[in-house]
Amino acid sequence: MTTYGDVHRRFLQSFVYHPVNTEAEALEAYRLTCEEQGQEMGSLNQLVDTINATIRKYTTLEIKTIFCELTGQKYYIATNTADLKWTKNTSRYSKNEQLIFRKVLDDIVRSETGNISSITCLNVYSNVNMSKSEMSATIAKFVRDGWFAEKKGRLYMGVRAAAELEPFITQVYQDMTSSCPLCKKLIFWGHRCGSCPEVSHLHCLRKFFASTSGDAACPACRARWHNWDEDYLSDMEESS
Repeated sequence: MTTYGDVHRRFLQSFVYHPVNTEAEALEAYRLTCEEQGQEMGSLNQLVDTINATIRKYTTLEIKTIFCELTGQKYYIATNTADLKWTKNTSRYSKNEQLIFRKVLDDIVRSETGNISSITCLNVYSNVNMSKSEMSATIAKFVRDGWFAEKKGRLYMGVRAAAELEPFITQVYQDMTSSCPLCKKLIFWGHRCGSCPEVSHLHCLRKFFASTSGDAACPACRARWHNWDEDYLSDMEESS
């Protein structure tokens, strides 16, 4: 489907109401749209490329593909590509919620590990006019909306923040950010070989290791990485 039509319009409309979608959710939305319009499914990526090429002529909306740093799962996210102000993207939240949002974002970017304790947030952000239960509910809302990810009591940068706020983050925190040596994109949390400080995305390592045979070399320093098979990658994911 290289010509923009009703399937493209209906698929794009579904992202207006549900901007963060896993690959499975995006495929299901595509399937239902094609079924509704009586058309055969084609390539999801080609569909998205056609939509983006068409709408960029008259809007700053774009459907981006991005991978979760924690799981390596692929997402399709509707983003506003024009405004560098983070408040533009989070305007539907209250002022207190935006304050919590900025504090969590700031702490994750500044942390050496790329994540922060969710319990610490409740104790440290005492100057915000919220009870701990309200603050906890607010953080849970941000996680549901895809801005942050939570695992084992730690908060990480979510797929939506990575997709929508990259221009803002790289501009404001330019001396504190780094990029994955494989995809060259912004990275907050990932995996190290043990011989150098460079951090790589889980999904990038999977792709990189799949293209090699035997023991893989670190993509940054070329030192030998540990056993790189899927069992090792699964162990890395489980330990995150």
